[in-house]
Amino acid sequence: MQLFFYLSGTIGTATAQKIDMVFPADFKGRAIIVSEMPCGQPIKIVDGREQLIFPDNGILLYQGEIKTGYINHNYYFLSPNGVRIEIPKRELYMYWDNEPNKPDSTITGIWLGGMGSTHINSPKPETDYSYMFLTVASKENRDDYFDFHYLKAFENETDSLVQNCNKETKN
Repeated sequence: MQLFFYLSGTIGTATAQKIDMVFPADFKGRAIIVSEMPCGQPIKIVDGREQLIFPDNGILLYQGEIKTGYINHNYYFLSPNGVRIEIPKRELYMYWDNEPNKPDSTITGIWLGGMGSTHINSPKPETDYSYMFLTVASKENRDDYFDFHYLKAFENETDSLVQNCNKETKN
């Protein structure tokens, strides 16, 4: 049974969609990838990995599709001189009281949020879109990006960009 789970995880990760997500050097906050947007960032593959370059606002409209299932993602900050600096992956369990090797809670990491879809009713035209969201933050300031007002403003900006994109492609 253990061998089965090990092989499933290894094979699943090896065959998963391979993505490098690159953020501006000083980026912190919520980030979202909106899939299958005709006016979005074109699909770019380098060494077999899709390259997703996030803008300063963290809202990436992407022509490609983000697939569900196993993930094989790498996360980076892009320094001003063009060097990629890896962003460590974070999960809440890493900070549980009984965890013997807790990471430094002041170091910025990437928190995978999840995937979903939404429907915009108003203003017209009505629009559906699929997304994946992440949070780039330290454990100490992560909750700042789950504040109702912050999330509402981020959602409104995302919806506006999606609708503008759809209007552009229909004209």
